[in-house]
Order: sequence, then structure tokens, then C-alpha cells
Amino acid sequence: MKIIENYPPNFNKIKSVFNNTEEHRAIFSYGDTIYNPYKVEVTPDLERHEQKHSEQQGTLPEVWWDEYLNNKHFRLEQEIEAYGEQIIFLSEIITDYKLLEWFKEKIAQALSGDLYGNMLNYGQAVSKLRHYVKNNKK
Repeated sequence: MKIIENYPPNFNKIKSVFNNTEEHRAIFSYGDTIYNPYKVEVTPDLERHEQKHSEQQGTLPEVWWDEYLNNKHFRLEQEIEAYGEQIIFLSEIITDYKLLEWFKEKIAQALSGDLYGNMLNYGQAVSKLRHYVKNNKK
């Protein structure tokens, strides 16, 4: 994926739903591009997360984004998949169990946090991510 240090083309729509993107230093996939307006380090696991969103978007990123912004259930399912893929990626490269568990905890905190509007609690996030990883790990 290409990485551009700029805002995605639909940023005004994103800001109308998420007013805390700067606080969380969010990155965004739109098509085959990762938009990185806050100039964060895009680590390989984050790139895998965004790659999953790119796959979800298919050839119609604008349609996907409209559904993502307007349908909380859809948004949650899309993020469970993307964070789940991020965990699978990390589990393939990290051999230290405690470090991997730390990453999983941080990911569950992100999924259950205020960036996404607290759509579920931490325990629910852990459970849904475990379920996804169990059913999708290669």
C-alpha cells in the first residue's frame, strides 16, 4: 500500500463522526492508500490492519466509508476483522508470550475505546478478537 502524509479525500465526513482523530493520531485507508495526516510510524502490523480495510473496501472505497461512518454495527465488524488480522500478524512474528499478550491488550483497549465511540466494553472486545483469531488463524 502507498502511504501519504495527508488527509484522506473524505476527511470532512470522517470528522463529522469522529472528532478525536488528532488525539488518537489515527491513520486511514482509502482504496490502496494509507493516509497518515499525523505522521505516525506505520508499523507492519498497522499496515496489515489497514490492508484489511483496503480489502474490505474493494473497488468502492467511498461506498464502504459511507457505510462505515453511518452504521455502528458494520463499523464494529470491520474493525474486529482488521484488528483480528493485526493480532494474527503479530502472533506470527512475536515469540515472547508476554509481549504478544501486551499487544493484544492494547488492541482490545483501542477497539473498545472512545475513538470508535465505546461500541463495546473491553471484555467484549477481548472475546470478539479471540473468536476472530481462533477462526481465521492459518
